[in-house]
Amino acid sequence: MYTILCDSRNNIWVGCYGGGVNLLQETPEGAVRFINHRNKLKNYFSYASYNIRCMAEAEDGVILIGTTKGLLTFSNSFDQPEEIKFYRNIQRNGSYPSLMGNDIMHIYINSHKKIYLLTFTGGINEILSDDLLLLCSNKKNGVGTFIPTFVGQFSID
Repeated sequence: MYTILCDSRNNIWVGCYGGGVNLLQETPEGAVRFINHRNKLKNYFSYASYNIRCMAEAEDGVILIGTTKGLLTFSNSFDQPEEIKFYRNIQRNGSYPSLMGNDIMHIYINSHKKIYLLTFTGGINEILSDDLLLLCSNKKNGVGTFIPTFVGQFSID
């Protein structure tokens, strides 16, 4: 297990580095089971999203999952796990707006509900809209591409 998130609907999500995303559920008998791409999460991009680094929930119930191969998003508004539709955003060379790097190390949501993604080699990316348009730090706007040496709390308010 690499990260854990309890969302606004009290779903418990476990992100594993090597096992993808798992929804923790309790059976009527009280047993705990993990729902994942091997059973009920049939729409999950397992081939590209085994290595999860971080998770966060946006204000509108959208779950954001930072993986080593891009950003996954989905709505936490579902009745059955099989209904979840996952969306994948990746770096597209020569395309703007796009992630500047696929290896997402941290997701930060500030007090103004702005969402920032810290990528391993692509700097800081800001999500600008519900369509996940991204404003990226780069040499053109004064911030060079970097490899972060510390991933922890940072503030962009």
